[in-house]
Amino acid sequence: MAHVLLHCINTSIKSSEITNELLTNLLTPIPKIVNTCKASEFRPINSLPCVEKILESVVYA
Repeated sequence: MAHVLLHCINTSIKSSEITNELLTNLLTPIPKIVNTCKASEFRPINSLPCVEKILESVVYA
């Protein structure tokens, strides 16, 4: 796993582009109220991968 992760990070740094695998996020709808029926009654919560956050902080440092 570490070798794959290292390859993704090195490729991103060399090409100055972030791969799609590192940008994938997870959208979790959280209900605002009980018994939700409409899409507007949910809060969308995006969870970005920690690898992308770490890579971003390393590049900006």
